Amino acid sequence: MDHVVALRDALHVLASAVDLEEGLGGLLTDLRRASPSALGLEVLTVVAGQDVRLGRFLSGVDPDDVVTSLQVPLEHDPVGQDPAAGPARVVFYAGRSGAFVDLAADLAYA
Repeated sequence: MDHVVALRDALHVLASAVDLEEGLGGLLTDLRRASPSALGLEVLTVVAGQDVRLGRFLSGVDPDDVVTSLQVPLEHDPVGQDPAAGPARVVFYAGRSGAFVDLAADLAYA
């Protein structure tokens, strides 16, 4: 459960991150601790009315390696935000079927 709490905290940090590159790297590290078969992640959001997608994957990962995914919404605080900005979500990818079943339950609980 400690790894899930760290992952939850990393999601909160990412939601308010200024340096997304560093935030994505840290989130991937925490994701791998919580679910060792994780292969990567993508952050999806809307900025100024445009869809934005940022990803970070382990070196050498091929799209065919992905077997399952988990989409997690990030908290969105609309106060002081661009009205054209949309809520963000993160999609985790793993190479083992069912890899995120326990993680999803733990994140919901945490």
